[in-house]
Amino acid sequence: MTTLTRAAAITATTALLAGGTVAVIQTSSDAAPKGSTSTGVTVTEGGWATVTVTLRKPATKTLRLTWKTVNGTATGKDFKKVKAAHLVFSRGQIAATVAVKTRDDTKVESTESFWVKFSGKGIKLDKKRVMVSITDNDSTSVSGSASASPTGTVTTTLSPAPQVP
Repeated sequence: MTTLTRAAAITATTALLAGGTVAVIQTSSDAAPKGSTSTGVTVTEGGWATVTVTLRKPATKTLRLTWKTVNGTATGKDFKKVKAAHLVFSRGQIAATVAVKTRDDTKVESTESFWVKFSGKGIKLDKKRVMVSITDNDSTSVSGSASASPTGTVTTTLSPAPQVP
């Protein structure tokens, strides 16, 4: 008898031939389906960052990945931090998304970023993390006044003061 060692699901059927029993073995691969993620996501602060995972073929069974957010130049004060959540594909589904709410503030900032990181063995992804860039929606304004006489006064106000890391 030959023993097969392989990471696969094995189903066996038997048939009776000429007085003897013959086992017919069929294998079907249990390899995780392949998928891809968004290449990068940009969102205006206060909006929802959406990351999509797309399978190469529709799911043949329920599949699950775990995901979380990871700080970059943006931290939990800039977006709703997620420690662990699940992305689930139902049978026949080809794409699923995760959404992360970014927080609006009044600070004038440069573009900041964080990561959405996937883990688990349910789907073999081309990359396990996606960078999300948060674009600031605040601006500064300059106002001023001047008066003239033999001596002059100039007043300039910058509001709000820029927050530079």
